[in-house]
Amino acid sequence: MKILFLSHYSSFYGANQSLLSLILCLKRRGVQVLVIVPGEGDFTQELRSNSIEYHILKYYTLWTPKRDLWSWVIMMIKSLVNFWRVHKTKRFVDNINCDLIYSNSSVLGFGYDLAKATNRDHIWHFREFGDIDYGLSYLWGKKQLVKKTNRNFNKTIFISKALKGHYQNVRNGKVIYNGVISENDLDQSKLGLPSFPLNFSIIGLLHQAKNIIEAIRAFGLADLGDSILNIYGDSSDEAYKNKIKTLIKELDIEKNVILHGFVKDKDIAFRNTDCLIMASKNEGFGRVTAEAMSYGKIVIGYNGGGTKEIINDGVNGFLYDGSNDGLVSALNKVYSNYNNFIELRTQAREHVKNNYTVEKYAENILSFINDINLKKNSDG
Repeated sequence: MKILFLSHYSSFYGANQSLLSLILCLKRRGVQVLVIVPGEGDFTQELRSNSIEYHILKYYTLWTPKRDLWSWVIMMIKSLVNFWRVHKTKRFVDNINCDLIYSNSSVLGFGYDLAKATNRDHIWHFREFGDIDYGLSYLWGKKQLVKKTNRNFNKTIFISKALKGHYQNVRNGKVIYNGVISENDLDQSKLGLPSFPLNFSIIGLLHQAKNIIEAIRAFGLADLGDSILNIYGDSSDEAYKNKIKTLIKELDIEKNVILHGFVKDKDIAFRNTDCLIMASKNEGFGRVTAEAMSYGKIVIGYNGGGTKEIINDGVNGFLYDGSNDGLVSALNKVYSNYNNFIELRTQAREHVKNNYTVEKYAENILSFINDINLKKNSDG
């Protein structure tokens, strides 16, 4: 079997991390893979280091944060460029003779169009809400997007029940949770000892959808002694980064907050973390949440989106109600009782082992793909 994967960006944040772990597992199972990426970046560096063939092709997502006339005109131009590049790429797809085209994000429609043009099966991996998390809207409207997902040649994967519920009219969809760590790495890792003062962390893209401002404000108001807040991540939005820096200064916690920027090696970030704060209210899944739990870290997460599917409050982590007071209370609870949460941290690792290993992830997706082929063969 040969699969052509498409990514919607070239950085190495959650979606591409999940894609890479899937590709590596599929390769070990004898699946041939190729990847198309819209540009060079940290992700293509990872592909090269793992000897994965990739090709650069510039295409556009058809989701926009703005709804004015000028934005619509720009999106129409991008749509026409995509249309032209689909037909330009048809010969390449036919030459490599792939069995399946796989789009790694809901915001990426190019793979769907390419599959339709080359008469191939398509998998659409929905990893984000799009609208309620990032404030984006699909050029042709949500109804049209759902209509596309229900075409016979397309099947859809959702990374959480919350996300599937958001697109409730998608018929050909299945929930498959991400895999965040290999079984071997999980077995080899140790629970680890806490540091004092405690290290709280925010890890991931610096975006207003992640509610980082709220998390920083709660940290500043909580009674956490000399604890440190590590912020691992970056953003192209300079105004938002400046807003973060201004708040840190206003709260007079500059000596307690460290802005590390993007750290490629997450092992460094998690080993420097005792408690992860996941304040995003509409997290599609929460890869960082599951990763932190695999390291035996305590996670405080907002009680919504995919986060509440991962965390069982008081058993393997803590959920809060979204209020500032709720998050402050949770932070204080962790700080005051950290040494009493050994069983909770153990349960966190066990939950990851049972649900979020890369082996289970790849196995579930491969089973989903094989089911598509079985149905196709029986129909034929």
